Amino acid sequence: MNIILVKYYVLGVLFTILVSVLIPLYPYYFALIPFLLLSLKMPTFFFAVLINGMFLFSYFAKEFVAGFQTIGAVGLAAIGTLLYKNKKNNNVLSIQKKLPVEIIILFTFGLYLTFSLIWSNANNYGLFKVEGFWLGIFIPFVFLYLFIQKDYNKLKSIINLCVIFSVIASILLFIENRGVIFGERTTIDNVNSIWIGRYIGVGLIISYYNCFVNNKVNNINFKFLWFGLTIFFLVALLVNGSRGPLVASIITIILVESILVKRIKKFSFKTVRSIFIPLLIMCILILSFDKIPRFQNLFSDENVMERIEFIESSILHFIEKPVFGWGIGGFGFAYKGVDDRIYPHNIIFEIGLELGIVGLIFFLFLLIRTFVNRKYLFTTDDGRLWTSIFIFFFVNSLFSGDLFGNATLWLPLAAVIQIRNYNRLNTMS
Repeated sequence: MNIILVKYYVLGVLFTILVSVLIPLYPYYFALIPFLLLSLKMPTFFFAVLINGMFLFSYFAKEFVAGFQTIGAVGLAAIGTLLYKNKKNNNVLSIQKKLPVEIIILFTFGLYLTFSLIWSNANNYGLFKVEGFWLGIFIPFVFLYLFIQKDYNKLKSIINLCVIFSVIASILLFIENRGVIFGERTTIDNVNSIWIGRYIGVGLIISYYNCFVNNKVNNINFKFLWFGLTIFFLVALLVNGSRGPLVASIITIILVESILVKRIKKFSFKTVRSIFIPLLIMCILILSFDKIPRFQNLFSDENVMERIEFIESSILHFIEKPVFGWGIGGFGFAYKGVDDRIYPHNIIFEIGLELGIVGLIFFLFLLIRTFVNRKYLFTTDDGRLWTSIFIFFFVNSLFSGDLFGNATLWLPLAAVIQIRNYNRLNTMS
């Protein structure tokens, strides 16, 4: 792992904690000065803020609005540094030396999302989502795109740092919830339990991939390490009790095994091991639905039934304003006639109802363009792993959170795009 990356990563975490503690002492914005200075000098520092910011701001400050405001402000400084370095090295924005189409699409989507405030009745929640998009989605997306540019060793360091953070989150979860009935929804202090489940779920997907799929991991000791982490994260996910990350993990593993991986057809012990153990883990995950209280009667649960009602309402109100939608944040007004943080817990239906067909075209076009040339993604382990992480977050977004609540969906997308560009460039040259 890159030692310099780790050093600045730890520094970023410590400063994030500092600012988190200062937030309740309003005004706290003076604490952004060291953030800005460090990000201008060391973009790696911002990466730590980006990955850990929401968790730490929730844990120490009991809120996350100030968290993504800080992330946005520091992110601009980090992007400015990266652009300056790229220009200095005659490397403008990307390996194609032109403004990437994906950034243009996302920027245009953001402009349309912002202008939709004009016809939205949700001035408060709508404005919150606009701010969340630019500071919590667009800026981190552009930053990560530039951050990993032409230096793909950073991708491996990012993966390792994510696993370390998942381990820490899991340990804190175990410590704080000793004596809790297995299967109840648990969390760490004031942090949203869904976020904890997603952090752990990412660790599970990475460990599973490196143990059973990654062709580059041949050392038996590393195989055992990743296998141990897979079981560790599996137990932590069940202890967390959040159904969304668990379901997303099951679906992601199924898709990884059926789409991304071509197993050796020749019968051998290695083949049996590579197929049987993943199936065993899948069985444990699926059987947990019957053995753990929160997963019993899944489709008769009050929260689940409410979300089904949200989906039905989204479809009905989408028909009323299909082209431009109800405006950003408009679901609450369409559903209950109030400007409140209510959303259908499905990013497709959320965008469809609030931004109409126009918004859906932007969103789906970005995804289709990214994955249409699969040969540039699925032929390398980096491409398959980051695609797996994206699938995990995308599946989560289909039944949990709003647009900003699924901000982590866009980070692996930026990595996938850069990997695709790199592989395509190597193929052409």
